[in-house]
Amino acid sequence: MMLARATCAAALIALALALALGCGTPAPSVVLNELTSSGSDSIELYNRSDRAVDLAGWTLTDLTPERPGHRFTFPAGSTIEAGAHVVLVRGLQHAFKLGDDGGVVLIDDDGLVVDRVEYGAGAAVVSFCRIPDGDGFFESCPVATFGVDNVEGCGSPTGRAVLNEVRSSDGGIELFNPTDAPADLSGWRVTDESPDSPGHRFVLPEGSIVEPSGFLALRQGEDHLFSPGLADSIRLEAPNGCLVDEARYAPGDAELSYCRFPDGAGAFQACPRASLGAPNVGLCADAGDAGDAGGAGGAGDVVLNEVSSTGEEEIEIFNRSDVAVDLAGASLTDAAPEVARLRFVFPAGAVIAPQSFLVLTAAEHGLSLGADDAVYLELGETCVADLADYGQEEAALSYCRVPDGTGPFQPCANPTFGQANAP
Repeated sequence: MMLARATCAAALIALALALALGCGTPAPSVVLNELTSSGSDSIELYNRSDRAVDLAGWTLTDLTPERPGHRFTFPAGSTIEAGAHVVLVRGLQHAFKLGDDGGVVLIDDDGLVVDRVEYGAGAAVVSFCRIPDGDGFFESCPVATFGVDNVEGCGSPTGRAVLNEVRSSDGGIELFNPTDAPADLSGWRVTDESPDSPGHRFVLPEGSIVEPSGFLALRQGEDHLFSPGLADSIRLEAPNGCLVDEARYAPGDAELSYCRFPDGAGAFQACPRASLGAPNVGLCADAGDAGDAGGAGGAGDVVLNEVSSTGEEEIEIFNRSDVAVDLAGASLTDAAPEVARLRFVFPAGAVIAPQSFLVLTAAEHGLSLGADDAVYLELGETCVADLADYGQEEAALSYCRVPDGTGPFQPCANPTFGQANAP
């Protein structure tokens, strides 16, 4: 009787798929299988057939395909093997942000809709997936399982944790407990894209407890043995193998730090400074691109403009807006990850006039700039408004923006502190 019911249920699902695609149309071989509307905005396809399918020319969109960047077309050579998953990540493959409520459409190379899924507000924050893969109905799933089989009732361990920061330069990996209860992570696993390679899977030992709003820093050589690659995917798995969280980054994004900002809840981004075991440091929300001049006098309008690592170690700030900006409470600091750093805090009444320069010497800012260092302009201690990151001896004479305020930093032959920069 149970077998008959299961067979009947499978037949009904297949019939529902056929009716959704049009009377008499066979159920598709490749279907949408999982998606998330937060973090990486990943979308997973699944090939439920017994043969490989050529995806070249197929298209993936959200519900607003007419908007620029909201349509991804698979390039030539794109193939999904039989029984395989293909995961597409925003910023690496597709470019569109999935909304809190919305949908995804899969279209074949003939322009026919192969599959379509819509979800309500909040339903895909963690994962919206088919149970079982390929044939089941979509539902809100408790954990993401991109690239592996979806799991029903993955379980909710005591407390929970997320990946919070990754550094490819030294192998640092940070977990964060965003809840108000201690998280027991005993038996949880941290891996990279090669979990079956020797040493590429670290199992947290018994008694691994992370306190509420607490951090757990894992260091290469002390805890785990694998070295995150220049471009990689770091995965956090529950003891039963469920994928709880993933940090997938592009080449170079994790060299300094690839972190969530704010901690635990924000999207991953290339962060301007490492903060393993401490609150993450991200870019201020209103810190504009260096190429965007003008504005009303916010974080994006006051930028670092010139630095020298020798002599009086001058640091120049430029207000590229048309109004005066109050700097009180903002600060300058250098690159000293994971140690107590010197910090100059602008006092009350510190104001920079529009289209003006402000120059501070070492006697005033108190920092000690190295030959290979970085200078940060910060609002508070976890928000970077601007960054001047220079290599060995690049700032020996001058490291400056050309043109002022909007140009990229470069080694400059002649210091021009307090006046317009020149190459």
